[in-house]
Amino acid sequence: LILPSYIEVSSLINFGDTNVTYSTPSHLKRTEIKNYKIDDQGDTNSCGTTSLTSVLKHFGVNIKDHFEIDKSIRSQKFDMFTAPGDIVSYAKSKGLNAGLKKDSNVQEVASFIDKGVPVMALIDTGDKYDFNMHWIVITGYEKDDKGKMKNFVIADPSGGYTRTQDIESFTEKWSNIKVGTEKMPVIGGKATFKSG
Repeated sequence: LILPSYIEVSSLINFGDTNVTYSTPSHLKRTEIKNYKIDDQGDTNSCGTTSLTSVLKHFGVNIKDHFEIDKSIRSQKFDMFTAPGDIVSYAKSKGLNAGLKKDSNVQEVASFIDKGVPVMALIDTGDKYDFNMHWIVITGYEKDDKGKMKNFVIADPSGGYTRTQDIESFTEKWSNIKVGTEKMPVIGGKATFKSG
């Protein structure tokens, strides 16, 4: 199974110890970025710019809300999806490193979480006959007693809350993107990123 691409958005700012690991009530070990906040996109299709707003704020960029980004990279005429390339360009315009990387996997996503880097991902919540693209931010993961990754912790702009999603269903939604020939989740990362 080849998993989707992602875009890395990074900062040169060192935030120190940004992760917390603890046991969840279900006896899973959770690793999660501390104090990560996600806004509610409201009744708009601004999940991409709302997710990007939370990543930018995490890296210390002064930004009010997703409407500020919407004016720059989303159609003001139509309430439409935010393209990955536009997200990368906007992040770069705010002084962050950003780029598209292909063929990622859940272990790579977890490695960014281990470094305190939130991962923005584009998933398709539709079925095989339609599509419903949705941007989310992965802020943690849970492993069982044997070290097997079981769930991602997701900051979801649709409602502005944090939830968990099992790895299997996440992977299915992540690899179900039907935009051209690329599968395009987005990731926030470090300055050592190399496009691939």
